[in-house]
Amino acid sequence: MTNEEIVKAIRGGKRELMGDLYLQNRRFIFALVKHVGIKPEFYEDAMQNAYIGLHKAVNGYDENAGFKFLTYAKYHIQQAIQRGQTNDIHIPEYILNYAKKIEHIQSELTASLGRLPTQAELSHKTKFDTKTIKLHHEHNKARKIHLRAFGR
Repeated sequence: MTNEEIVKAIRGGKRELMGDLYLQNRRFIFALVKHVGIKPEFYEDAMQNAYIGLHKAVNGYDENAGFKFLTYAKYHIQQAIQRGQTNDIHIPEYILNYAKKIEHIQSELTASLGRLPTQAELSHKTKFDTKTIKLHHEHNKARKIHLRAFGR
């Protein structure tokens, strides 16, 4: 069966053919992994991410568009491999704004009081609940420990 036939069958409800699609395209996926420049010790992780990309491609492929499945899937596979390489964690903007506000008000209160403010004082001044203030302090403590462990 061609890739296009397998994809059509999978979308028709035969999900068990997904394994056949993986096996049929294993060489292609491995070539993409090598092309991206992954170190050999990370090939297995990259292959897993590539299979996730292949799965996304199956869900988004339009057989009426007039091009082969692998042409469409190549983009999704490469994106999944590259996404797997990054170790960055995305922190939502509003969380960063909370942290900036808490730190700014904490430094203002420290200057005016001559000591570190309590969580209750910070909570009152920032209008955040004490749980948010406590989580911010725990996060900062954990971040400092993490950075010290890596010599930064």
